[in-house]
Amino acid sequence: MSLIKGLTLKTNAAYLPWKILSITLIGGMLASVIVSGYFMYVNIYRTLDDANTIVVLNANEQLDTINRKAYDKAQELVRTKNESIIIPKQLRQIFIKISTSTP
Repeated sequence: MSLIKGLTLKTNAAYLPWKILSITLIGGMLASVIVSGYFMYVNIYRTLDDANTIVVLNANEQLDTINRKAYDKAQELVRTKNESIIIPKQLRQIFIKISTSTP
């Protein structure tokens, strides 16, 4: 089927492997550009950004005052919490009804 003399709509099977190879190579190059861009972002841009953040945070470093009374109280409460509890030998049985009133 010829539209214009010399032009046909038939595909030329002889060049099909070259077309597939060229599409694969272009895809591979595009993938390598994307991977290279991601590598540069992670290893260069983020590193510089982290260094910049550290410089800014070090410039704004301030000392916080500690409330000594609250610290001592919290330390005493932790010490009290960690002490073992002494359980009496005779506990009241909550499931047995015992008369507690005197006649």
